[in-house]
Amino acid sequence: MSNARSDKKETLVHSTGALELIGSDMSLMIMPTMATPQSAARFERFVSGMDKWIGSLSKPLRLLTCMVCCDGLLTKTSLTAMTKLSTSARRHDQEVYVSWTEDDNHLQRRYLSSRTIIALRDVPHDTNWDNEIQSFTSVLSDHYPNAQKWQRKELWEKVFEDAVAWLYLICPRQTLAFATGNLQYSLLSDCVLERANGSPMPVMQIDSPVIDDLGPSHDAALDMLLDTEVEGARNAKLLGEIKGILTQSGSNRDVRVTDHKWRAQVQSKLAIVTDLLTSQGTTTDAFLLGWVHFLLTTGSVRLENPTVTTIGRYFTAVANCISDQLAVIDSSPFDFTAKNWEELFCQLTDQLSTDVEGPAIASCHQYCIATFGIDPQPKILFKSSRKSQPTANVIWPHETDQLLLSCQRVSTDVRVVQSVQVMVALAAAIPLRIGELHSLRLRDVSVKDGVLIVHFAPARSDHQGKSDAARRIMTGTNPALVEIVERWILRRHNEGDSDCSYLFGDPHSPARTYRFGLCARLLNQLLRSVTGDDGVSFHTLRHSWVTGRILAALDKTEEHSSVSRVQQLSVQTGHNNVATTLIHYFHQPDLALRRAIDRQRQKLQVTSRAMAYWTGTTSSALRKAKQRSVGKRGFYCAHLHAFAMTQYSLKTVPLIAATQSTPNGIPFNLVRKALSDIQLGFSSCAIESRCSISAEDLLTICQCAAEQIHTMDQKARGHRAVPLSPHVHKDHALQWVRDGLQRHDLACALACEPLLLTLSTQLDRACSPNQLHHRAAKVWLNSKSGSVLDMTQAEFAKPLVELLHQANFPGSALLLRSHCVDIKSKHALLNLLVSPAVQQAKLQVESVINVPLRVEAVAPRRGQPSTYLLLARSTITKNAATPAAMLRMSGFHGLIFTMATWCHQQCMMGATKK
Repeated sequence: MSNARSDKKETLVHSTGALELIGSDMSLMIMPTMATPQSAARFERFVSGMDKWIGSLSKPLRLLTCMVCCDGLLTKTSLTAMTKLSTSARRHDQEVYVSWTEDDNHLQRRYLSSRTIIALRDVPHDTNWDNEIQSFTSVLSDHYPNAQKWQRKELWEKVFEDAVAWLYLICPRQTLAFATGNLQYSLLSDCVLERANGSPMPVMQIDSPVIDDLGPSHDAALDMLLDTEVEGARNAKLLGEIKGILTQSGSNRDVRVTDHKWRAQVQSKLAIVTDLLTSQGTTTDAFLLGWVHFLLTTGSVRLENPTVTTIGRYFTAVANCISDQLAVIDSSPFDFTAKNWEELFCQLTDQLSTDVEGPAIASCHQYCIATFGIDPQPKILFKSSRKSQPTANVIWPHETDQLLLSCQRVSTDVRVVQSVQVMVALAAAIPLRIGELHSLRLRDVSVKDGVLIVHFAPARSDHQGKSDAARRIMTGTNPALVEIVERWILRRHNEGDSDCSYLFGDPHSPARTYRFGLCARLLNQLLRSVTGDDGVSFHTLRHSWVTGRILAALDKTEEHSSVSRVQQLSVQTGHNNVATTLIHYFHQPDLALRRAIDRQRQKLQVTSRAMAYWTGTTSSALRKAKQRSVGKRGFYCAHLHAFAMTQYSLKTVPLIAATQSTPNGIPFNLVRKALSDIQLGFSSCAIESRCSISAEDLLTICQCAAEQIHTMDQKARGHRAVPLSPHVHKDHALQWVRDGLQRHDLACALACEPLLLTLSTQLDRACSPNQLHHRAAKVWLNSKSGSVLDMTQAEFAKPLVELLHQANFPGSALLLRSHCVDIKSKHALLNLLVSPAVQQAKLQVESVINVPLRVEAVAPRRGQPSTYLLLARSTITKNAATPAAMLRMSGFHGLIFTMATWCHQQCMMGATKK
């Protein structure tokens, strides 16, 4: 605390005036003395009588009178600073404010009264305010009650003591603590206030497939940071495996991260490390894997398209140090405080020893800003910069509306779009942290009589919050936000999930959330895009809720309760101490002070003659206007404020209409999810909700799948092929497809065989099928024979093998079998291996995979082709016999059947467009 602030506090405590201050920790409780009513009455008489004599003053003195009486100034220093900066007053919504910085670099602000705004209009810009303030002492001597009894040198001190007593009677205690400086609130910066007036920034076109160019590894890492309960040591266990992603041979050391061939190779590495992460990794591994993914997709701070070797040097230089520092912080990075982040980067920069470590730490810092929404720390990155303080920030209501609209184009995945919208609605309606949002179950959220009720009581395996106060009950009443959440709850119940399921759960994987890490990342990007402010993040919505609710609670001074409304809000926020809520989360105490003074001014008697002076009209015109008005109480004050605001131009905030781009047909992942749900026996309504598709799209998928099944039925012996009628009801179509999938042993579940995971991911990411997909689907329909692939005409199987080869399916997992009449005869076996059928099949497969194909002889079986191909669930040992469990083909056939259905649906849509 500076000397000026200390002197002011000492004056308030030891003077013979109205108040005594009793210190307790961070807050100071203000207690009245016997002189308080008399002091407050003197100041109120001065305020109420100013309209009678203010017209006789000069323009600068008139402005000083308004500031002393109406703007809550309690020191001569603040008055001097405010008058000198009055010409740079700015507008925020329906208010005008002046900001200045005190000697201790603490931001101060006052919203101007209507009289001050009008008086400011006519004041000359070259006014010498030091001289005018000296002259104002004579005004106080002439018009302030009992001023003749005081000495001239103590006049200012007495007036400000009376002002404190007057504010004590008309203001909430928290507002008075701000005015007197006993609580140093974090005020909003001018640039944040200007966002409330200006147009929002153009919304970026966020294309989800581009963001996820290297697959779901980044989101899996974020999900783990949210899922894992932190206990004990958290050192990285997979540093070697993560470094192996960036390892390149000597001939490829100059390859760039944008090289498509290299990116196709790195996908399998990321998938392997991601699987290890979920089973063996720690939160530190998840943090480091997310950083690697960020480097590969975004680049470094200095280079937009670095070489893979450079990225590897960055990671290797600081990975061990980051692991050591993260291990000693007993919380997840999503729960780090500003102090935790500052300590982390201070420790990293203190250990700088090479030229590589500097840009490496800068890139990690950029990753933390984009992923966790931390405040930029120029002092950490650039030693010449002064220390940066975390800035107060909020999301304005019109920005929240814009955010909800813009969510529609944040991704091509409809479920991701709706999840982001619900996340915005929940964060704007109740004060949730990102980790708490992830832990919510369906039983925790309900809507009753239009009120959203959220119980945060997580299970042991979930995020537990930052303290014991995190377990709480929160309520929200905004109708638009409640409706969004209510629709989502209804959808989740229609999907067949129980009350124990995650609110943002994956209906096809009940134990996990649906791409929550991606949703959180997209939401942070969308927040910065809508606001045009790099300092906002998901946590800013929590600050916005607290600021808005406390401001509304302080306005309700006429209501009395045995429990403080601010205390209730602090409990809902999850804070142990009210001071934490007020100092760090409530960012508009200056506006609360303005409203408290205005409420008191409305209670004072105001004449039409005085209002005529301020507004430049006649008394009779004002009286007639009051008689014609609906609300006569407070008419003069409202009219005066409206007249004052005409002195400043109002900037409109147009909303950008959000349009959702219609994808070209139904994506592959939705086709697969729908077929999986059909096979599992879900109803049509549940499938439409679980897969985010319309009834027409579901019927289209059923018809396309039915045509593929009918084609296979025609080839099956002993089966009467009856096609599905084109005008059948969708429930009958679901049952028809379900029976067909069971008849042909097609497993369309989302859990694919491990070796087929890359192919599944490639199909998920594809916008539309290419020629190879169409040819492979056609070949599969012709070559499928029971549970195997017929290789009698091997030349037709080449497109299917090419598809597997592009997905990095290992040739050592392919097995060619051929019938041998006498399997025990070596001569028969040798003749089989050199037979034209086997040689032709081997040649077709090996020309694609470039590795020798293993051939086995089997006894002839009825219904099987003489030569056929099988896919193993893992690589096959050369000499050992292949177990039957390794050759189950239902997952492969289900995946290719889904691809064939998807290709047929795209062909139908193309024909319809033509």
